[in-house]
Amino acid sequence: MIVRPILWAFLLSVLGSGCADFPDLDERLSGESRSAKFPALLPIEDLTGTPGIAQIDDKLLPEFEARVAALQARAALLRRSVIDANDSNRLSQRPVVAETG
Repeated sequence: MIVRPILWAFLLSVLGSGCADFPDLDERLSGESRSAKFPALLPIEDLTGTPGIAQIDDKLLPEFEARVAALQARAALLRRSVIDANDSNRLSQRPVVAETG
């Protein structure tokens, strides 16, 4: 039976991995990291609440409109076909195989 040696090999590899020597991660921490305070914990309601609506003032409006126009132009370029009509027509035709003789 081939299953038994495979099972033993798996079992020995699992048991052997428990004996591995892992580096002590606490030694890698700097003194500043050890003395750092934990971040403040917030209630989940504060984190998942709806954000306030951003206000666009008149000074930023032209900048946003220019960015929107640039993104729309980029999207239009990405929507264009990569292959022109002539190449597309040529690719849709059946290939011609030259006879050797």
